[in-house]
Amino acid sequence: MTAITTRDTNQEQALNTPYTKPHWLRNALTLAAMSTICLNANAQSNGDTFVHLFEWNWTDIGRECTEYLGPKGYKAVQVPPPQEHVSKDYNAVDEDAWWLRYQPMSYSLGNTRSGTEQQFRDMVTACNQAGVDVYVDAVINHMAGDGGNGIASSMGRFATQNNYPAIPYTNSDFNNCGKPEISGSDYSNNAYNVRHCDLVGLDDLRTGSENVRSRIVDFLNGLTAMGVKGYRIDAAKHMEPADIQNIVSRLNPITGTTTPVYIFQEVIDKNPGQEAIAATEYIGIGDVTEFQWAENLGKKFQGLYEPSFGQNGKLSDLQTIGTPAWGMLPSDKAVIFVSNHDDQRGDGRFGVVDFNDEAGLNYIAEVYQLAQPYGYPKVMSSYYFYGNEDRSVSRPNVPTNSPTGGCDAPYGPNRGGTEGWVCEHRWAGIANMVAFRKATANQPQTHWWDNGGNQIAFGRNGHGFIAINHESFALNQQLTTGMPDGDYCDILSGEFVNGNCTGNTVTVSGGQINVNLTTRNSALAIHKDAKLGGVIGGSDRQVNFTCQNGYTNFGTSVYVVGSSSQLGSWNPSNAIKLDPTAYPTWSGTITLPDNQAMEWKCIKRLESGGGVEWQNGANNALSAAATGTSGSF
Repeated sequence: MTAITTRDTNQEQALNTPYTKPHWLRNALTLAAMSTICLNANAQSNGDTFVHLFEWNWTDIGRECTEYLGPKGYKAVQVPPPQEHVSKDYNAVDEDAWWLRYQPMSYSLGNTRSGTEQQFRDMVTACNQAGVDVYVDAVINHMAGDGGNGIASSMGRFATQNNYPAIPYTNSDFNNCGKPEISGSDYSNNAYNVRHCDLVGLDDLRTGSENVRSRIVDFLNGLTAMGVKGYRIDAAKHMEPADIQNIVSRLNPITGTTTPVYIFQEVIDKNPGQEAIAATEYIGIGDVTEFQWAENLGKKFQGLYEPSFGQNGKLSDLQTIGTPAWGMLPSDKAVIFVSNHDDQRGDGRFGVVDFNDEAGLNYIAEVYQLAQPYGYPKVMSSYYFYGNEDRSVSRPNVPTNSPTGGCDAPYGPNRGGTEGWVCEHRWAGIANMVAFRKATANQPQTHWWDNGGNQIAFGRNGHGFIAINHESFALNQQLTTGMPDGDYCDILSGEFVNGNCTGNTVTVSGGQINVNLTTRNSALAIHKDAKLGGVIGGSDRQVNFTCQNGYTNFGTSVYVVGSSSQLGSWNPSNAIKLDPTAYPTWSGTITLPDNQAMEWKCIKRLESGGGVEWQNGANNALSAAATGTSGSF
């Protein structure tokens, strides 16, 4: 066994970081390891997962990135629209309705409902340092709707129809299709009207004009300069693909890299072939939201009657989902979700699963979504609201938009109540499935089993295995997994920490396991990175980890943390401390199982607990055969 040290020599980029640093650190971490390969920003690995923190404030999003999303391995966080927006809707049941965030008054980051510009900047910095990308919800199709009357912004400024002096936009910057707004019939037979008329009275921007395009590009490039790494293009269906392509083509790459910012577009196309506009028209620009996925899943998990099948939906129908026969977008272009903020508030409410459904149903639907290989999954982190179908509702009854302290109960606070944060992304099983998806990245679905109804199980080519019981009776079955023999942690019942499991263990013998799920909406899941005792039959190897330019203050040290139990299973408190062998270079030799690939990052951590700063960007990859690796601050 030999130890080989490799070091990244490209330090200039890392040292010239655009991010500010916490007061207790001299340098912000911007690590670029030699082993890191930049993926096309519009072709996310199917090992990634991101979360939508709907209506959270900037400060709490930054804290959540540091304390939870980064350690759990979430790739990114989708944040609310950050620009200046309408302050009140005096014609609505709720004057503070959530949709006001989608009625922009300018591109200023001023004092929005989520906080100030400085708080937004601090949030982006915190998330980047935690290794979590920020995706901004970009509202660029339209400005606010006012019905011809003056409207006030959250910053106290005023505008009138097609006139926004804070930008400025004037009448020539807006489309006029000859009627007040898009009508229902337009969606099936008039693509022009869908793209050039006002959407529900919102002033439709003329995105084909250079003045509008250049202002949008400046707005988005300004966010990228702050460290934003991706954009959800709101209402993309209501813009010409050529207009979006022109704007996207002029966006700067992720700061300090040549990697394009990540783009995904909201295009609602639930009935392909029956819509005037198809989601496939936009896949050449970036990824696209696949609304069919949510509805297909919802029909199966809710057991809704499907005329084309002549029967009620059931989980066993899911064996082939994601294949061309289902008519959905290609997997590498599809952003998928069990439900989104619109679905939960009326758009197809009864065609999708969300936290309003029977106890545990949302849970197993999310678990299933993260277990299967199709698409780039987004976990919706919700809040309770008044009425299941009333979309005239606002944020929770929390004046500061702060979910702090409300994410700890197994199914969120006040399940079934009328206020509070649901926080699905923190439900233990869902959060642990983020690691399952990483462990099974790029592996096909294999070893399918079902009972012909609502009990299913499948593997991911020897990298993971899951079983789900959605029946009113027990699932008691011996199943073939494809997994190597050994003892594994059931990550849906406990945590895998330092090679041990706080929940149930599952024994694979002869490639098989005994599954006993006694209750409805229960599941178990195992994967290769949560195996007790490491890889059976493998020998150890010595890996020398090196992190350069690790400047610290007294009481702070540099650590390595990663996806294997030997590297702390992404838990900063279990990270491996390095030594300042040639300060500011920190290094150390760690014994790891042979023939086991893993991911890792460097962190700075206060010895007394508290502040943790994560390496920026993508995880570093350690191959199964590697005997040395490095990182660079």
